[in-house]
Amino acid sequence: VGKFLNRTSKLIELTGGNVFRARAFARAARTIERLETPVATLIASGEILAMDGIGKGLVEQLSELLDRGTFQLAEELEAALPPGVPDLLLIPGLGTKKVRQLWQDLGITSLDELEQAAKDGRIAALPGFGAKVQTNLLSSVPRVRTYRAHKRYADGAADAHAFMTSLTESPGVSQVAFTGALRRGMDILAEAELLISCTDDAWDELSTTANADAPVVDQPLPTLQISRDGELPYRLYRSQDHTWGHDLALSTGPALL
Repeated sequence: VGKFLNRTSKLIELTGGNVFRARAFARAARTIERLETPVATLIASGEILAMDGIGKGLVEQLSELLDRGTFQLAEELEAALPPGVPDLLLIPGLGTKKVRQLWQDLGITSLDELEQAAKDGRIAALPGFGAKVQTNLLSSVPRVRTYRAHKRYADGAADAHAFMTSLTESPGVSQVAFTGALRRGMDILAEAELLISCTDDAWDELSTTANADAPVVDQPLPTLQISRDGELPYRLYRSQDHTWGHDLALSTGPALL
């Protein structure tokens, strides 16, 4: 959750939004990251309103985030940017100000365009960059491209939420929730992890889904991975209603051991 709020702060800066609003999200992110009690628990009790930098408006956004993996403001900010611009933040040494400068001054909106501009020598001429920065950016692009096989949180969460909704409506399924890196709000996702409480028949039905690997049972939780061409794979952990809380904490991570 804290990482998602930090990302929202950066998106506000990238879009040229109110700097004080961006700082407010960054401040709230620091507060959330220091919490030892789950955010959902603090929201339910109302205690979160006593936390530094957390107001009623943000609580509503946090509730929406926990419910569906994003909130309206974040979606609006993402929509206001060319899709590849946030990827530029993955380049070491590029903060929001420099990424916005590259976008506004040179029209760079993707890693490919950044690489070409560096090869052409156009980045070195920008104020605050120079030849050394240009060389470092050019060498960093191939490494960052590796991450593009993964997905940014907002994209992965939106995709996983649609799948979670379909699972919830399936016969024999009583509960479904984000877990693993999705629940932790990691910036980059290698897979979409979901915890599902269901009957034996429902689990068997999922196991016969196209592209589903053989279920793994010799782990803390029964596990099923569903591969998808060009998309994040789904990793499902099976739970039961009476062990749901324990299993959700276990699968959230940092990793299921």
